[in-house]
Amino acid sequence: MKHISFLRALIVSLVLCLLVNVFSACEKVDNGSSSTGGVQNEEKVQLESEGLEYKLLADNTYQVVGLGDCLDSDLIIPSVWKGKPVSSVGEKAFYQRGRLRSVKLPDSILALEKKAFSNCRNLAAVDLGNGLERIGEYAFSECRSIKHLTIPDSVITIESNAFVSSNALMYVRLGKSVKTIGESAFHGTSLITITIPNSVVEIGGCAFVSQRLIEICNDSSVEIIKKVGSYAENVKNIYSSTQGASKLSLDENKCIIYPDEENKILVGYVGEKTELSIPEGITEIYARAFTYCKGLAKVEIPKSVKSIGNDAFSNCTNLSSIVLPDHINIGSGVFYGCEKLIEINVPSSWTKIGDDAFNGMGLTSILIPQGITSIGSGAFAHTQLKSLVVPDSVTEIGRDAFRDCPDLEFVVLGSGVRKLGTQAFYGSSRGRLTVYYKGSEDMWDSMDKGTYLGFLDLYFYSEEQPTEEGRFWHYAEDGKTVLIWEEKE
Repeated sequence: MKHISFLRALIVSLVLCLLVNVFSACEKVDNGSSSTGGVQNEEKVQLESEGLEYKLLADNTYQVVGLGDCLDSDLIIPSVWKGKPVSSVGEKAFYQRGRLRSVKLPDSILALEKKAFSNCRNLAAVDLGNGLERIGEYAFSECRSIKHLTIPDSVITIESNAFVSSNALMYVRLGKSVKTIGESAFHGTSLITITIPNSVVEIGGCAFVSQRLIEICNDSSVEIIKKVGSYAENVKNIYSSTQGASKLSLDENKCIIYPDEENKILVGYVGEKTELSIPEGITEIYARAFTYCKGLAKVEIPKSVKSIGNDAFSNCTNLSSIVLPDHINIGSGVFYGCEKLIEINVPSSWTKIGDDAFNGMGLTSILIPQGITSIGSGAFAHTQLKSLVVPDSVTEIGRDAFRDCPDLEFVVLGSGVRKLGTQAFYGSSRGRLTVYYKGSEDMWDSMDKGTYLGFLDLYFYSEEQPTEEGRFWHYAEDGKTVLIWEEKE
């Protein structure tokens, strides 16, 4: 049983206490209480929310159906309304309520109906009480600020898609009475590990799909098979309370580490540093390892790291400094939403820039080195690039590669480009984009070009003053500044 205590101390204490700072809740969670501690106030007792909208049900109980006149951002639902128990939260009762930060359910609530709290993007703390039996479809779908959750022991059914796309959700404690976990219930979350209690008799397809789910402790009778397309496809360690053990550990920097044969994988971070030096010896940064670590401003990556998984630093909104070492491979969307990361290096060892490699970051400039041969789909989409030079070594630019870069004023396009993907520059330059092509008009016409490239003002390269009509450009003596030849009349 030592590994259970270890996981509880690691995941519960660290994720709940360190990441969210609810120190007062740690003891309750470790003791198996259903309280997450997210709606506590140490200075005064919070009053139940007033002004909510209710509906009387056939069983003579009330259902909460909406916010009504309530202005609370920290919601405490009462157990009784007009002398009758409040037994459920209705379908879409709090759908897309952006101001909600926390919610506390009374023990009288037995069910959460479909989409009860769906798309509450700022909802970060949830206390489900001790009486809840059923969590309905999409009840907390796309609640992108919830990082930890305790399912109380009273819950029997978690319906399909209950927490789908709640992509900050890193830790879930399942109660001892859960029997059914619906299809895609936790699909698209950031779970690192999950313990399935022995009460579970049914698990739907894709129930725990998470890019960084690396361990499963399975105490149920349901067989978990690692196969392509299953939620366990990439899980490296499946064990139970009686056989096997967790391999996760925590280093001094509060990085969660998983050893995999000769590799050391960094799968998560629960610290609060603004500057972090990843220790030498780490060979892989797992998918979504640092996602939503909004306090991080600077990260140093050692040469030992050979790969960074999808979305690893996504939505680290204060990250402003990071250097990629040579001989490293990165996944897609690694820096998506890193709006303060305005510059980054392209390692000299690269020959290709992969799909979505720098998509969605705050990038304002980039030096693409000679030697890069292809730029993947969406590689620089949704960035803040102002100008761009594509070297002659590049032969292919993928679909949407520079799509929706509104500040992009001009592009110098190398003569080596032979394929230009659909919508490669679509939505850039707030209208028309100036392209200085280093090839001839014949070369441009013979290029394999997709559709919807955007509105391009196209100039062709000419080292000397052209004698024919057309739009031409050349470099100034410094070999960098673009000059336009005066058009012949």
